[in-house]
Amino acid sequence: MDLPILQSSAIPPSTVDLLRHAHKLLREWSSAVGEVEEIDAGVAIINPATPDVAEANALLDAIIHRDQSAEDVVAAVDAHFAARSSSCKRWVFNPSIEPEISSPVTDVLTANGFVRRTTPILYAPLGSLWSSAATLSQNVMILPSRAAYTAYSRFAEQIATSPQHASAMVAHLDDPRYDAMLAMRDSQTIAHAGVLAVGDMGLLAGFSSTEEIQDSSLADVLLDRAIDYCRRSQFKHVFATGESDISRLIDRGFTVVGDYIEFVRTNG
Repeated sequence: MDLPILQSSAIPPSTVDLLRHAHKLLREWSSAVGEVEEIDAGVAIINPATPDVAEANALLDAIIHRDQSAEDVVAAVDAHFAARSSSCKRWVFNPSIEPEISSPVTDVLTANGFVRRTTPILYAPLGSLWSSAATLSQNVMILPSRAAYTAYSRFAEQIATSPQHASAMVAHLDDPRYDAMLAMRDSQTIAHAGVLAVGDMGLLAGFSSTEEIQDSSLADVLLDRAIDYCRRSQFKHVFATGESDISRLIDRGFTVVGDYIEFVRTNG
């Protein structure tokens, strides 16, 4: 069942609610790169065409029934993916799962070559965000990614770790809820960013670059454009993850509300 959209209220949303909605947004983000299927253990994202991409072959919002052993849970998920010519490369547990319930499964995953990865989740009510006074250098321009699809495809091929990962990056442009932009210098794409819209919430996503831009005005301008898009869309709530520069996000009004914890297979 879908979670209710956060509504404006004199009482701010709780941290528990924010984490649940962040997980929903990140699940919707992943849905662009694989087929979505609700199974007994959670929400499966499966794409046999990109078997090496963890985002595209994952179990999200994983739940554990008390009458199941950890080994049985993992075996059932593995069997489901195998029946679809895939393998589960990534587990993300439902944020409501208590550690004492999930830890036996995470122990099995770790023994099978999965590694725990933790990424900060940041949140801001739209009214608390502000834009910088940063400007682009004369030889840099920003274009909608869909209007420069070929340029973005080349950019993905340049920064991705494999052709499969490049394909997954480009797949996000097929999601009509994702508004993306790319920065070009001398006809070469050097950075990309966007916002995923789900109801009255926005997720800053897809921030990537071919070079270090953390101390440059370009990173500020991309973030400005993303925040401006959220304003125009009248989102009430905006989320981001640690894939972007955390200090820059905090300076703009975001706060860290928790962690997004993944278990990712590293041994094939």
